Amino acid sequence: MKLLKVAIWCIGLLTLAFYGMGRSQKPVLPPSNIVQQALRFTEGHPLAFQGKAKIAWQECYIFSGDIGSIYVDTLTGQVTAAFYKLSMPRREQITQEKAEREVKSWLMERGITLSGWILEERRVYDRGSAGKEYVFRWVKRSPEGIYLPCILKVVVGEDGAIRYFWRVERETEIPLKPLVNTEKAIEIAMQAAKLAQGRVRVTRRHLRVWFNEKGQQCLWWEITLQGDDLQRKVILNAYTGELVAVLQPLGVMQLSREEAEKKATEFLKDLKQIDKVEIIGYGPRIGIPLASPTKRAGAVTVKVIKNRQILQSLLSEIETMVKQPKPFAALVASPFWLRLHLQGGRWIYHCKFSPKDGYFEVYTKEPWPQKLEGKVVKIIRAKDTTIYVHDWPPERVRRIGISCRTTCKFKDIIMNMFKK
Repeated sequence: MKLLKVAIWCIGLLTLAFYGMGRSQKPVLPPSNIVQQALRFTEGHPLAFQGKAKIAWQECYIFSGDIGSIYVDTLTGQVTAAFYKLSMPRREQITQEKAEREVKSWLMERGITLSGWILEERRVYDRGSAGKEYVFRWVKRSPEGIYLPCILKVVVGEDGAIRYFWRVERETEIPLKPLVNTEKAIEIAMQAAKLAQGRVRVTRRHLRVWFNEKGQQCLWWEITLQGDDLQRKVILNAYTGELVAVLQPLGVMQLSREEAEKKATEFLKDLKQIDKVEIIGYGPRIGIPLASPTKRAGAVTVKVIKNRQILQSLLSEIETMVKQPKPFAALVASPFWLRLHLQGGRWIYHCKFSPKDGYFEVYTKEPWPQKLEGKVVKIIRAKDTTIYVHDWPPERVRRIGISCRTTCKFKDIIMNMFKK
């Protein structure tokens, strides 16, 4: 154990130095039981301890290595998330049924039993050239059907590799009896949704215990309303009736082929008027995935480019436009965001670029409140049946602010991407 601690400490210091965080910032090693929990999720790969950080409402110990990133909840001592970069693909693709069996076996090997959990989502997503993903999500409910502060989600590729793991499992600390009844909650939701009256129906309503931005448990009514062509999810405080959020559910975060082609045409038309490119960055701080409001703001992927030759040409042109070789060299070691501006300063697109991993993603226009840019605001978004509350810009991230004028070659390279 002593040698293990020393190894993790040394790797951690080297990683910190590489990312330019300074030798003076030495993380204090967590208790040995926390290290052991993290190592159970590494498949034998080495880990570096990066310190503690608050992710939304949850404080975590953070570990990273060539396999990916592991987060351990400081309160429960459980691994709460794992993002995997490395995989060992199988020779044959697996089916959804086999994926489910292997996920359950994988969880059991890490000491996670499914007793008391309810499998609520069992879904297949087609990611195009990246293959299929099988998503399995479990929840816990009270005898009355109220969702408890427990969620367990595993995403596995059709190659059999675990790509993502997320778990929150907390004891309920608040009363489960709402003071606002169903009828009153629906009445408030109808007024808040502002859909055409007389043509609105309730498609789903339930109570959920989850966390606010301070990490405090809350009892919420979640009511989904369907109008003629619009849908809204309204979240209310089940004790007071106070409106928490009105959301337009995001649905699947990927466009159909026809929709993508239409959006690509719009993008190319707009691209001719792009005046400036801004590298906004916002991370990643070591071990934390790249932070951006893009998906939280409702944008979806238009196109993903993985042609190495095209990406290298784009990288070289961006470097020419930036004309700051030193900060740029440090930047390309990890993914970063390009924000494209029209003349007049208004930005319309985000593009996620990872030279190291070899991909470039273009997103649709974002319904993002640009007037709030630069201010810390609370962003509440819904995905599936889970509510997330975030700060934007995120706390304690390494921000990048490099702006440059676009060149004709830059535009040509991106246009050619859509022709491939």
